[in-house]
Amino acid sequence: MAALAEIYNMSSVFLNQEQLAAFYLKTIEALPLREALREHYVLNPQFTVWSDYTSPIAQKLVKAHDISHLVFGCDTSLMGEMRVQLWAHYAVKKFGIRESLKYANDKEAKVLLKNPVGYWAMFVFFVKNFNQLKKVRSQAKRMNKPWVYFEESSYLEMNIKEIRKQFGITPFA
Repeated sequence: MAALAEIYNMSSVFLNQEQLAAFYLKTIEALPLREALREHYVLNPQFTVWSDYTSPIAQKLVKAHDISHLVFGCDTSLMGEMRVQLWAHYAVKKFGIRESLKYANDKEAKVLLKNPVGYWAMFVFFVKNFNQLKKVRSQAKRMNKPWVYFEESSYLEMNIKEIRKQFGITPFA
Protein backbone atom coordinates (compact mmCIF):
# COMPACT_ATOMS: atom_id res chain seq x y z
CA MET A 1 0.00 0.00 0.00
CA ALA A 2 3.00 2.32 0.42
CA ALA A 3 3.53 2.11 -3.33
CA LEU A 4 -0.06 3.27 -3.83
CA ALA A 5 0.59 6.43 -1.81
CA GLU A 6 3.82 7.03 -3.73
CA ILE A 7 2.07 6.66 -7.07
CA TYR A 8 -0.72 8.97 -6.02
CA ASN A 9 1.75 11.41 -4.36
CA MET A 10 -0.86 13.55 -2.63
CA SER A 11 1.15 14.64 0.40
CA SER A 12 2.11 18.22 1.03
CA VAL A 13 5.81 18.96 0.87
CA PHE A 14 5.61 21.34 3.84
CA LEU A 15 3.45 19.62 6.45
CA ASN A 16 3.33 16.17 7.97
CA GLN A 17 0.06 14.24 7.67
CA GLU A 18 -1.28 15.39 11.04
CA GLN A 19 -0.59 19.06 10.29
CA LEU A 20 -2.08 18.74 6.83
CA ALA A 21 -5.28 17.21 8.21
CA ALA A 22 -5.51 19.99 10.83
CA PHE A 23 -5.13 22.63 8.10
CA TYR A 24 -8.15 21.31 6.17
CA LEU A 25 -10.25 20.63 9.26
CA LYS A 26 -9.62 23.69 11.46
CA THR A 27 -6.90 26.12 10.41
CA ILE A 28 -8.73 27.37 7.33
CA GLU A 29 -12.11 27.90 9.02
CA ALA A 30 -11.53 31.63 9.54
CA LEU A 31 -10.28 32.17 5.97
CA PRO A 32 -12.47 33.29 3.09
CA LEU A 33 -12.82 30.53 0.50
CA ARG A 34 -10.74 32.46 -2.08
CA GLU A 35 -7.82 32.80 0.37
CA ALA A 36 -8.11 29.19 1.55
CA LEU A 37 -7.85 28.09 -2.09
CA ARG A 38 -4.63 30.09 -2.48
CA GLU A 39 -3.24 28.45 0.68
CA HIS A 40 -4.23 25.03 -0.67
CA TYR A 41 -1.92 25.58 -3.65
CA VAL A 42 0.90 26.98 -1.51
CA LEU A 43 0.83 23.86 0.68
CA ASN A 44 0.54 21.57 -2.33
CA PRO A 45 2.89 22.90 -5.02
CA GLN A 46 2.78 19.52 -6.77
CA PHE A 47 -0.71 20.41 -8.02
CA THR A 48 -1.43 22.53 -11.06
CA VAL A 49 -3.39 25.65 -10.12
CA TRP A 50 -6.86 25.54 -11.68
CA SER A 51 -6.28 28.75 -13.67
CA ASP A 52 -3.18 27.24 -15.35
CA TYR A 53 -5.26 24.81 -17.39
CA THR A 54 -6.05 25.96 -20.92
CA SER A 55 -9.51 24.45 -21.22
CA PRO A 56 -12.29 26.37 -19.42
CA ILE A 57 -13.95 23.01 -18.69
CA ALA A 58 -10.80 21.63 -17.05
CA GLN A 59 -10.39 24.88 -15.09
CA LYS A 60 -13.93 24.59 -13.77
CA LEU A 61 -13.48 20.91 -12.87
CA VAL A 62 -10.17 21.40 -11.03
CA LYS A 63 -11.39 24.48 -9.19
CA ALA A 64 -14.56 22.72 -8.03
CA HIS A 65 -12.59 19.66 -6.90
CA ASP A 66 -9.98 21.70 -5.02
CA ILE A 67 -12.66 23.82 -3.35
CA SER A 68 -14.33 20.59 -2.24
CA HIS A 69 -11.18 19.70 -0.30
CA LEU A 70 -11.57 22.97 1.61
CA VAL A 71 -15.32 22.94 2.17
CA PHE A 72 -15.48 19.29 3.24
CA GLY A 73 -12.22 19.37 5.24
CA CYS A 74 -10.43 16.68 3.24
CA ASP A 75 -6.65 16.81 3.08
CA THR A 76 -4.69 15.75 0.01
CA SER A 77 -3.55 12.33 1.24
CA LEU A 78 -4.91 9.24 -0.49
CA MET A 79 -7.56 8.97 2.24
CA GLY A 80 -8.44 12.65 1.76
CA GLU A 81 -8.84 12.10 -1.98
CA MET A 82 -11.13 9.12 -1.38
CA ARG A 83 -13.18 11.17 1.06
CA VAL A 84 -13.50 14.15 -1.25
CA GLN A 85 -14.71 11.84 -4.03
CA LEU A 86 -17.34 10.35 -1.71
CA TRP A 87 -18.42 13.79 -0.50
CA ALA A 88 -18.79 14.82 -4.15
CA HIS A 89 -20.92 11.75 -4.80
CA TYR A 90 -23.20 12.07 -1.77
CA ALA A 91 -23.25 15.76 -0.88
CA VAL A 92 -23.25 17.92 -3.97
CA LYS A 93 -26.01 19.29 -6.13
CA LYS A 94 -26.30 16.81 -8.97
CA PHE A 95 -25.84 17.91 -12.55
CA GLY A 96 -27.34 16.33 -15.61
CA ILE A 97 -26.06 14.09 -18.35
CA ARG A 98 -25.40 17.03 -20.67
CA GLU A 99 -23.05 18.59 -18.09
CA SER A 100 -21.36 15.24 -17.46
CA LEU A 101 -20.75 14.66 -21.18
CA LYS A 102 -19.21 18.11 -21.49
CA TYR A 103 -16.51 17.09 -18.98
CA ALA A 104 -16.08 13.59 -20.38
CA ASN A 105 -15.55 14.93 -23.92
CA ASP A 106 -13.09 17.72 -23.07
CA LYS A 107 -9.53 16.66 -23.98
CA GLU A 108 -7.84 18.23 -20.93
CA ALA A 109 -10.59 17.19 -18.50
CA LYS A 110 -10.42 13.60 -19.80
CA VAL A 111 -6.81 13.38 -18.61
CA LEU A 112 -7.82 14.71 -15.19
CA LEU A 113 -10.61 12.18 -14.85
CA LYS A 114 -8.29 9.20 -15.37
CA ASN A 115 -7.51 7.19 -12.26
CA PRO A 116 -3.72 7.40 -11.72
CA VAL A 117 -3.45 4.30 -9.52
CA GLY A 118 -5.84 1.90 -11.19
CA TYR A 119 -9.30 0.80 -10.20
CA TRP A 120 -8.24 -2.42 -8.51
CA ALA A 121 -5.83 -0.60 -6.17
CA MET A 122 -8.52 1.96 -5.34
CA PHE A 123 -11.02 -0.83 -4.67
CA VAL A 124 -8.61 -2.59 -2.30
CA PHE A 125 -7.93 0.71 -0.50
CA PHE A 126 -11.66 1.38 -0.24
CA VAL A 127 -12.40 -2.08 1.19
CA LYS A 128 -9.57 -1.81 3.74
CA ASN A 129 -10.82 1.61 4.87
CA PHE A 130 -14.56 1.03 4.45
CA ASN A 131 -15.57 1.80 8.04
CA GLN A 132 -13.79 5.12 8.01
CA LEU A 133 -15.03 6.06 4.54
CA LYS A 134 -18.69 5.20 5.21
CA LYS A 135 -18.80 8.10 7.70
CA VAL A 136 -18.85 10.46 4.72
CA ARG A 137 -22.24 9.16 3.59
CA SER A 138 -23.80 9.55 7.02
CA GLN A 139 -22.35 13.07 7.38
CA ALA A 140 -23.60 14.00 3.91
CA LYS A 141 -27.12 12.88 4.81
CA ARG A 142 -27.09 15.31 7.76
CA MET A 143 -26.37 18.34 5.58
CA ASN A 144 -28.96 21.15 5.32
CA LYS A 145 -28.65 21.27 1.54
CA PRO A 146 -26.30 19.93 -1.13
CA TRP A 147 -23.06 21.78 -1.91
CA VAL A 148 -23.10 23.72 -5.19
CA TYR A 149 -20.14 22.01 -6.89
CA PHE A 150 -19.79 24.26 -9.94
CA GLU A 151 -21.49 27.35 -8.52
CA GLU A 152 -19.03 28.46 -5.84
CA SER A 153 -18.51 32.08 -6.97
CA SER A 154 -20.98 33.58 -4.51
CA TYR A 155 -19.10 31.88 -1.64
CA LEU A 156 -15.56 33.00 -2.48
CA GLU A 157 -15.57 35.86 0.06
CA MET A 158 -17.34 33.87 2.79
CA ASN A 159 -15.19 32.15 5.39
CA ILE A 160 -15.06 28.37 5.46
CA LYS A 161 -16.72 28.11 8.87
CA GLU A 162 -19.76 30.08 7.65
CA ILE A 163 -20.02 27.96 4.52
CA ARG A 164 -19.88 24.75 6.55
CA LYS A 165 -22.52 26.10 8.91
CA GLN A 166 -24.83 27.20 6.09
CA PHE A 167 -24.70 23.79 4.41
CA GLY A 168 -24.52 21.75 7.61
CA ILE A 169 -21.13 20.27 6.73
CA THR A 170 -19.34 18.57 9.60
CA PRO A 171 -15.85 17.52 8.51
CA PHE A 172 -14.04 14.83 10.47
CA ALA A 173 -10.51 13.43 10.77
